[in-house]
Amino acid sequence: MPFAIPNWAEMPVRVTEEIAPRLGPAAAEVWDSWDMDQRSRVLDIYAVLRRYGIWPHIETILFGTLVREDRWGRSNDKVEWAPNGGWWLAVTTKPGVEQALDAAGFENRLNLNHIENQTNYMEPGDGTVMHWGRLVSPYEKYTTLHFDSGGGKIWSREHFREFLTG
Repeated sequence: MPFAIPNWAEMPVRVTEEIAPRLGPAAAEVWDSWDMDQRSRVLDIYAVLRRYGIWPHIETILFGTLVREDRWGRSNDKVEWAPNGGWWLAVTTKPGVEQALDAAGFENRLNLNHIENQTNYMEPGDGTVMHWGRLVSPYEKYTTLHFDSGGGKIWSREHFREFLTG
């Protein structure tokens, strides 16, 4: 039988108590409506952000749709975000999160591939790392989170392969 991430009622109480405020009053229903991929990604970001002491800065967790078209110049690029349950995992944060990221060793890197982001913080390391992208205006309230291999460095063979294949 394949591994399954449990529904809300079967999750450890310590975890549900820490995640629930970020999902809202219907936390159990929200969690149970997500598929295994969504639940897995939330638990992954929870683990990483908690390890670095950044978890207290997270206000909400949600999924949405991100549209991005590189039209050769930031002023021409098209970026749209809709918090509608789509594939992209995003959070909203409390003030001071950038200072917490800096203190944890995350690096704000120039990343021309991510036209949708005004900042691109990368978790320290050379393996699989968290990429934290604060969206451009008018969506700057949202930060998308995903994981990159090869330390998120474009010159890494592992990450470059991800870049090429999506």
